[in-house]
Amino acid sequence: MPGSSPAPTSHSQTNTTGNSVIGCGATALVAAVIVAAISQGGLFTIVAVFAAVLGSVMLAIGILEARHWEPLECTHSLWPLELGATETAILTRQAKTRARNRSVQFTGEVLCQEKVTYQQGTDTVTKKEIVYRQRIDGVGEVKDNLFRAEVPLIIPLDRGGPTLALNHNEITWRLDLRLANLSRLMRYVSFEIEVAPVLSSSATNIQDATP
Repeated sequence: MPGSSPAPTSHSQTNTTGNSVIGCGATALVAAVIVAAISQGGLFTIVAVFAAVLGSVMLAIGILEARHWEPLECTHSLWPLELGATETAILTRQAKTRARNRSVQFTGEVLCQEKVTYQQGTDTVTKKEIVYRQRIDGVGEVKDNLFRAEVPLIIPLDRGGPTLALNHNEITWRLDLRLANLSRLMRYVSFEIEVAPVLSSSATNIQDATP
């Protein structure tokens, strides 16, 4: 089912986990100050102290992360991805300070999720189902203050489908990864994947060669 779509191009995505943690930490600190200001002791004071401690820890870790590392980038040579495509995404992260050379193990999944919303009597029902799951295991390297890893992606022909966003039906793709020992914060990362409604040339060639 070849179709027409915009010409694929390269594409980069940035994960800003460090900035998000800084924001959450600052929010927790502000909340602690507000609670402490309006509380008269007792339970509210305990909540304020807990929020202050949590916010301070998150803020400190986020600032340290931002001082030592640039955001993690995921680069695709083909974007959007196509049905039947096999592609390698490149993860990179530049260190701002000296980083020890080491191997970084990663595991993860490419996931396709379908979401359907429909009416059942007077109720609105929403169902979500993972219709495709590709397991990923690999090893990246930190060398010369740069982290780099190659992540294989497989978009099948017979499961999932192109990215779709309708009122009652959605198909979404994403790449979820766990990085074992890159940094304190960068343990779990997620990137959205866009899949076009078109067959890849490699899938078309395989079909043409099938007797």
